[in-house]
Amino acid sequence: MSIVHGLRAPLLGPLLALLLLGTDVPAAVADNGGPEVEHGHSHSHGPAIAEAKVAAFAEAARTVERISQRYQPKIRAAREAGDEAKVRAHAGKAREEMTRAIQRQPGISVQEYRTIARRARQDADLAAEIRTRMRQADERVTGG
Repeated sequence: MSIVHGLRAPLLGPLLALLLLGTDVPAAVADNGGPEVEHGHSHSHGPAIAEAKVAAFAEAARTVERISQRYQPKIRAAREAGDEAKVRAHAGKAREEMTRAIQRQPGISVQEYRTIARRARQDADLAAEIRTRMRQADERVTGG
């Protein structure tokens, strides 16, 4: 099942972008790997995720979403043209940019980003919290 099933915008962009990061999220997450869980929100699909991790995820997701939005038309056009080499090239460039963007985000690793994305796919409360944080960050940037 694709990671984008069951999610609503604006998380679709960052989570779809995870597909470009190389693999479907559930397969990418090791059973013993995950975000810090000490003090944070308790969600219905696992231990609590630290507030700082959720905040860092939301910030990283905003950047990943912008990268995804830039590459999706290129990938779609290449796919429609039947040029799989270009599809792979664009997807590879997008994957590299997204990975670097997550690595530059303080407070979260790529593995933690994937773990939280997987959890958000399964946990409506966590997904709503991330959407709220992304929206608040957008409002801070745009002043609205």
